[in-house]
Amino acid sequence: MDRPRFLVCQNKIEYIVLPACFAGDVYYCRKDGQIAFGTDFFEMCRYAGTVTFDKSLQEEFLTSSYLHGSKTWLEEIKRLKNHCVYYFREKRLEKKAIRFPDKKVTYELFKQEMETCIRRNATGERNGLLLSGGADSRFLAIMLKNNGIPFKAYVGRILPYCASNLEDVENAVHVCEDLEIEYEIIDVDYRKIKAGETYRRLMELLPNTKHMSVMHMAIIEKMKKDGIDTIWCGQNADNLYNLGPTGRVEISFGGFMNLYKRFCVSEPFFKSYREVRGYHAVSAGIKLLIAKAGLTVYKRMKHEPDLILPQNVSQLAYNFIHSYDYTVFGKAGNGAPGREMPKSLTTDRIRPEMIKKYLYKRKIENYLGGGGIRDYRCGGKAA
Repeated sequence: MDRPRFLVCQNKIEYIVLPACFAGDVYYCRKDGQIAFGTDFFEMCRYAGTVTFDKSLQEEFLTSSYLHGSKTWLEEIKRLKNHCVYYFREKRLEKKAIRFPDKKVTYELFKQEMETCIRRNATGERNGLLLSGGADSRFLAIMLKNNGIPFKAYVGRILPYCASNLEDVENAVHVCEDLEIEYEIIDVDYRKIKAGETYRRLMELLPNTKHMSVMHMAIIEKMKKDGIDTIWCGQNADNLYNLGPTGRVEISFGGFMNLYKRFCVSEPFFKSYREVRGYHAVSAGIKLLIAKAGLTVYKRMKHEPDLILPQNVSQLAYNFIHSYDYTVFGKAGNGAPGREMPKSLTTDRIRPEMIKKYLYKRKIENYLGGGGIRDYRCGGKAA
């Protein structure tokens, strides 16, 4: 099932089921004691009549490039979450999350599920892959090749030339040569782009925008001309297999910050807390000094002077789950960590791998429930 299902009895909606892999949005709006549902954001705005812009979401959007959960830019219009069942109880719309199958997560299971997903979506006659040469698109290229699915890779090159993009192009070409697949380099001249017209068009297509990419749009237009009917993109697929950023390691401010954020969600850092197995006072002191120094820089970058390091593992997990950019930092007095932590993270001698496993689980649950799956949906029809 890859689309929502509505159960209607006697002209009343009883249940709404949204699968994890649904690639669209279902909006709802309350008006005059009624709830209206629709898939067109602007039609819902017209139905609401008067709408209010939610300024509180700006910082979250600028960090994540998309809106989490049931949010939209407007206070009156909400979204249904993927991977949930909705039903009415005394005229109230309530939801229940679909339980994940109780399987032991292994590399082989992950590989098996990804291959199933790819084969299920490879239904078109001509497949095209947006290839940057990075971890996500390279992963998709290998999976497509290994599953015997013919495809052409499209590589975007920015004009005027940009050093980091030229590295991406070189990496992508090497991937294509190693896998012996057809590819084409598409030059995208940013000097010729009419910014107002282009971004207005993108916002009409993606009102709660995930990643507005002029590069992607230019490549997809070329794919359409070539008759590509199924487009593959690995955007944000790393949310399935990595806790922290997966950008390239480079000598730059952004590169060092990514390394720092990865360090704070690593097992060695977890061991700097007394309740974690492998704790050693001297090494813990060194790790915490590194963490504090990095946080000083991070606070300046984010303009959030009140951020602090977690005092224990429960607080670390709580901060990570409730952070819009998946970091472990929080503010004094925020939340009540102990209430929602599993027992395995509230006892003495916690195994560091259990912390990582729990954070992975909650991140993927948040991502699926928040609509993030739409960013890296493996296959989609060209629009």
